[in-house]
Amino acid sequence: MKITILRFILGILLPIFVSGHPTAAATEKHTIVLEISPSSWQELLKPIKVEIIDDDMYVQINGQRIKVLSVASRGQTSIRDKRRNLTLRLSKSINYQGRRTKKILLSSMASDDHYLSNRIAYGLMSDLGVYHLPNDYADFRVSDRAHTIGQTQGLYLVTPSPKEVVRKDLDAIWSARILGKLFERDPESGRFNWVGRPVIEVEDQNNKCSNCSDRVARLFELYKDNSTSALKGPELFAELQTIFDMDQMFRWLALNRLLRNGDFADEFFFYTDDQSKPFRLLGWDNDDLRKDKMHVFSRWSLAANRVMTLLGARRIATDSLIYNYGFVLFKIVAKDPFVLGKYHDAFARLILDLEDQNTIAQTLARVKSEITPYFDDPQILARSIDDNPNKETGIAYTPESTNHTIEEWRAHFSTEIEEIKQLPAISDRLKTLRGSCLEALR
Repeated sequence: MKITILRFILGILLPIFVSGHPTAAATEKHTIVLEISPSSWQELLKPIKVEIIDDDMYVQINGQRIKVLSVASRGQTSIRDKRRNLTLRLSKSINYQGRRTKKILLSSMASDDHYLSNRIAYGLMSDLGVYHLPNDYADFRVSDRAHTIGQTQGLYLVTPSPKEVVRKDLDAIWSARILGKLFERDPESGRFNWVGRPVIEVEDQNNKCSNCSDRVARLFELYKDNSTSALKGPELFAELQTIFDMDQMFRWLALNRLLRNGDFADEFFFYTDDQSKPFRLLGWDNDDLRKDKMHVFSRWSLAANRVMTLLGARRIATDSLIYNYGFVLFKIVAKDPFVLGKYHDAFARLILDLEDQNTIAQTLARVKSEITPYFDDPQILARSIDDNPNKETGIAYTPESTNHTIEEWRAHFSTEIEEIKQLPAISDRLKTLRGSCLEALR
């Protein structure tokens, strides 16, 4: 209660004594150099997925020169971008910002407007206690000679492999992710069959979790059960808490609504390090933000409602504060009024945290300080002309356009939060939370 009171006081006093936006000193540049032969590098630039295995490849990272076992290009639509997304498999584990990994992901951010979305989302997820995946900007360079820095390939985002982090650093005994598949290839005939639904991809570490897959199956049972004996309200919520860390999941859902994440729900792992514990999640790839529409699977859910209404069939429950229906758990949240109310409670607390802690302003200031040193380099800016949508306009990013985009982000958050605060489901809860703080001060 003391912490809540302190947050309330700071939320009142900070706007009075602090004017303008927080600023931060520009941070230093990071450089990652891949030592690779010119022929191997040209192979990686082909518009197909390629893996290079060579005994004479090294990477210079964090002051170390480490042998690289393989380099692979990755991505779906991004495989045709001029600046490749790469995975480096190292000969030994490194400690990257507190996470152990043998795989480093280099993301060109070719579709990330001014290279800001990922860093902003990762920063908020970490600052608000949802999850932490180490990530950093770096000037990525390629050299055909040892111990030289080579030629810049532009600004990249560096992260450890999320799968490696889940498996090795978070000690997961079981993990899974959701794959949004439209078609699936038949291994015998080679034909593509229509799927059109999310598919759960499971990784079980030596069969150490005997009930994990059953718990996922239980989610589908809970959603489909429309009998009079189906779990509802507090009983349903208690059951969900045994399957997922609902506090974390609610916070993740709320932040994705605030960010207007238009991507599918395939970009997080859910995992456990003990079969007696509920699943937690670790996300990645937050470049599809500030979207007016949700991912195709979520839009199909909404379109299906119109058809179901005409046919007199059961509608898919929806809620304006849920921006993604690509996983059955999200549909359960929208379907049950009690569980949905718990989500609205969590959303209201998130808004209070954002305002009381000045989190958004601090995150934007930090990202601006981190990107500034790179955009002082004309060679890095010149490479941005290869990215979307710059390759159509022929105009590269500039420090001025980057500052403008940061201000657009600031306006986005301000508008979204104010609109959400006006919703009865949130405004009533905010009054109750603030009233509790005032009562505690008396």
